[in-house]
Amino acid sequence: MKRKGFTLIELLIVVIIIGILAAIAIPQFMSALEKSKATEAYIGLGKIRTIQAIYKAENGGYTDDSDELDDFPGAETYWTFSLLDYDDDDTQYTAIAERLAVNDPLTLVDNQIRIDEEGRRIALDGPNDDDADPWIDWPY
Repeated sequence: MKRKGFTLIELLIVVIIIGILAAIAIPQFMSALEKSKATEAYIGLGKIRTIQAIYKAENGGYTDDSDELDDFPGAETYWTFSLLDYDDDDTQYTAIAERLAVNDPLTLVDNQIRIDEEGRRIALDGPNDDDADPWIDWPY
């Protein structure tokens, strides 16, 4: 007598194996997805560094008014960008990238990334971290 199809045990084993593979793959995929979204923040912050350098070369100092900067990145898909006000101090600036839709339970990254005029990442609760270069050491 020829047997057609699979037994219930064989199907159960296949389903369990697929479940284990999915449990491993989905968190890795979500992490990679968030890292790709964070790339938008680093591109925008790099753009701000460039246009601030151009502004300083033309005007002798930095600005904290984003309207004075040509092609300032505003609200992008996942991040919005702004400058911290330093009250007439044109020797420094802080650029801020703030994550949109932070209520998303799948968001794995910081809600804000701040850099100073030298491109150093600024901790939200302390002084500059001179050892952390956001362009080399990703925060993940």
